[in-house]
Amino acid sequence: MTIKIPKTFMGVDGEEALKRILSGTPVVDAQDTNSQTSGNVIPISDVVKNNPRNYIQVPQHNIVIATAETHKGLDIYDTLDKLKDENLRMPRITQFMTHWNNLREAADNKRQLFYADGSLVDADVISDLWKYVSSGHRGGCWTWLNAYFQSSQNIVASSANRPLEMLTDLKVIRTGNNRDFVGTSTPLDSYLHENAYVDLSFNAQGLPIPTAKSIEQQYKQGKNIYFWQPVDGRVARFVADSDWTYLNCNRDPSIRNSRLGVFACAEGTVALKGVN
Repeated sequence: MTIKIPKTFMGVDGEEALKRILSGTPVVDAQDTNSQTSGNVIPISDVVKNNPRNYIQVPQHNIVIATAETHKGLDIYDTLDKLKDENLRMPRITQFMTHWNNLREAADNKRQLFYADGSLVDADVISDLWKYVSSGHRGGCWTWLNAYFQSSQNIVASSANRPLEMLTDLKVIRTGNNRDFVGTSTPLDSYLHENAYVDLSFNAQGLPIPTAKSIEQQYKQGKNIYFWQPVDGRVARFVADSDWTYLNCNRDPSIRNSRLGVFACAEGTVALKGVN
């Protein structure tokens, strides 16, 4: 049998990722390796240090992520500023979708999850969190994600013909009443150019791959999500309610909603017992 090695896996070169898997080394997102060291999780935010059981490890990305949204009712600009003041971050799409998938696997007893202090997350907590991020349980979840889409600045063409780039690691620049983003800009990997229900096959940036469109176009919890493709000048968010779960990449950054907050995250070292 021939095994086809993907070009990339979680942002890491495919062959390198395979070597790490075979050697037992965690495969960490390439954009997260600058903060990786050895040992147990050491969150850099006092908010996390003081409340470690409110954060769950995402070892694939060397972060911990909150168990519930905070900073509700703010637009994405004010949310980013508030997080910065607390030494926290807004999760990138790939980080949140990895966490979402970790919860799904843990709810199916295929994975263990650990809090920021290294203690094991109980099965009943995992079950409750999974229902929270995949249905209308407890009102469902609404979170901003760290992604702004814009026309490529490196291609000479009319803006209508330029491919999109994704700006991450967002920071807010304010000039008078005007607000803008600066961050890390990368071309978008291949993704599904359609609004549709998609199977759980995502590229290294957390977007559905081109062939991910579900055959059956209705919501199946834990089997698919609805995807709105990226739009120039818009940002991303993730929502789960009683009718469906969706990744939305065409939202107005100035929107405010009393239910919309953020699953705050913080960098930390990869915990040995949290890698599985």
